[in-house]
Amino acid sequence: PLDFEQQPLHRLELEAENPTTVNGVKYKNKTVLLVHVLDVDEPPVFSKTRYTFRVYENLPVGTLVGKVLAQDPDKTKSSVSYSLRDGKEYFTIGKDDGIIKTIVELDREAIARHNITVEAHEVGKSNPTSNARVVIIVLDKNDNAPTLAEGDEAHICENDVAGTVIHVISAVDLDEMTPAVRFHFSIAVKDSNFSVKDNGNNTANITIKRAGFDQKEVSKFFVPIVISDNGNPSMSTNNTLAINVCSCDQNRKPINCRNFAALTSGVTVTVLLIVFLCIIVAIFLAVLIVHQKMKKK
Repeated sequence: PLDFEQQPLHRLELEAENPTTVNGVKYKNKTVLLVHVLDVDEPPVFSKTRYTFRVYENLPVGTLVGKVLAQDPDKTKSSVSYSLRDGKEYFTIGKDDGIIKTIVELDREAIARHNITVEAHEVGKSNPTSNARVVIIVLDKNDNAPTLAEGDEAHICENDVAGTVIHVISAVDLDEMTPAVRFHFSIAVKDSNFSVKDNGNNTANITIKRAGFDQKEVSKFFVPIVISDNGNPSMSTNNTLAINVCSCDQNRKPINCRNFAALTSGVTVTVLLIVFLCIIVAIFLAVLIVHQKMKKK
């Protein structure tokens, strides 16, 4: 196509020749044709059709994201004005300079990538316009703590021996999971029934320290597990792993897990009986003291 800005004038040399001869002569003639290209108001042209910017999440409002650039291709070189077609709830753009900034704190876990459209038009004119796609990638910060994988529940078999690995736990994290992410597992309080061995691969083994579990005494234990990550700063959470006491077959497949009252790990029926007796003794002493005071009166 013809382009006024590239070449406003084209010079064509034309030659016409008589196809037959006259008195043995073949006549011909030449002329010059000048073609003037008329200027048409064209929309601004962006330096790129697609821009990609990266910005960290949780940064304050007004954080610089990036800058786009468009210019008027016409000979007049008019000034260009910028606006956003979408993404206005997260970003703003400088009308005169094309600088994109945030108007809210970005959250990678909510939206990891924003695709917006920037429009450009000549100052004082609404048309014609041009547009460019802008991709804004939100980079991760370690702002979420790992938690025990949902639905993670274990069981002990009544015939399990000490040292049996009864379960392997894992964790989930809303932050970006890169190969460098590591989780560490530990028991929140000292426990006489269970131990946690971190496997170094974002899993951990739950091992029993003793044998002789009986679902008639305790049908369910709740083990407090602390899970932390290696981010900066490190994030951690307290979690609870439910462990059922079951009768099992020879392959440790549960046959029956009776629904007795659940107890916190390490608490036995004996301990509860001791507490109950202490309460009874305290009530008896209180009644005795009141009775002695009334007797003196």
